Amino acid sequence: MEGYTDVIASHLAGFPGAVAALGTSFTQEHTRKIERYASEGVVLLFDGDRAGHQAAERAMRELVNSPLQVRIALMSEAKDPGEVLVARPGEDPDLVTERRMRFADLLEGADDALATWFRLLRQRLDVSQAAQLEAAARECGQLLALVDNDLRRQGYLQEMARHLAVPPQMLERMLKTMVRRPATPVAAAPGRSGASAPASAASRAAEASGGGDAALTAPAAPSAPAAMPARMSPTMTAEHELLACVLHQPSLLQVDAQGIDPVPGPFESPAVVELLSMVRDAIALGRLTGADVVRYLFTRCADRADLRQWIATASQRGEAIGDPAAFLKALQRDRQRQLGMRNARTL
Repeated sequence: MEGYTDVIASHLAGFPGAVAALGTSFTQEHTRKIERYASEGVVLLFDGDRAGHQAAERAMRELVNSPLQVRIALMSEAKDPGEVLVARPGEDPDLVTERRMRFADLLEGADDALATWFRLLRQRLDVSQAAQLEAAARECGQLLALVDNDLRRQGYLQEMARHLAVPPQMLERMLKTMVRRPATPVAAAPGRSGASAPASAASRAAEASGGGDAALTAPAAPSAPAAMPARMSPTMTAEHELLACVLHQPSLLQVDAQGIDPVPGPFESPAVVELLSMVRDAIALGRLTGADVVRYLFTRCADRADLRQWIATASQRGEAIGDPAAFLKALQRDRQRQLGMRNARTL
């Protein structure tokens, strides 16, 4: 559940297995903790509104590699479980009992996580139409790219094909066709012409998760949104290069023994600030390689096309940097000089 008041209400109403994520998104770290106790599986309970639906879809992306049997239930009667389970002053006890029985039925009838993910997907996309079927297949590919195990990936592929009402071989061909289409060219950063970037960390992350098939479903970089300007200022360009270094070698972002931040602000780009914060979260969760961090960022930013573009271009640029540590030091010197010049002009 989401909050501690819901957990208290659940325990008092006879549901002693209730635990809470305490208002944050359900993450793989939560999954690892729950795995120690929920040997018979877990039901994730989300609000029935749009925010709850989005949280359920995000949770599915976090759970694709979990050994837990995961089901998802969506509230419909009220916003919070506490509103269903708590007896109101003077209320008929039979009505309270009836609500609690319906709540128990909701948990008992919770669908498999992938089935719920597809139910929400079909609310957004009409898979009977060719264009939207292709869009749904692309989202399936992005989810499959996160799966570490070949056997599990094939199982998901079979289930996805069944939900889309297409043969598994056809879905696999669709995914391969999507990846083979030429991607939007990424312009080389100013002053770095002539350097062709090899496969991005996002593709390598998919390959490392279980062989060549995974690369066929790596998340495709979206077309450049307005949030990433076509022409960046020198300061913003340096910040983009800094992000590329960090995505290629995440350890560069770790604070040293004296507690000094290796990449202090201020930053001109809000996107870089947000992504660096997410990289720190990834490091705290044990994601220490570039591929792991990029995969984590794509998962966190599944609904953020603006940030996904920054991730895609920065990870591709990072592959072309031979010595990220040395390059980052040079960038920091340039940034400090630019900031100093800017401050001098304002005096």
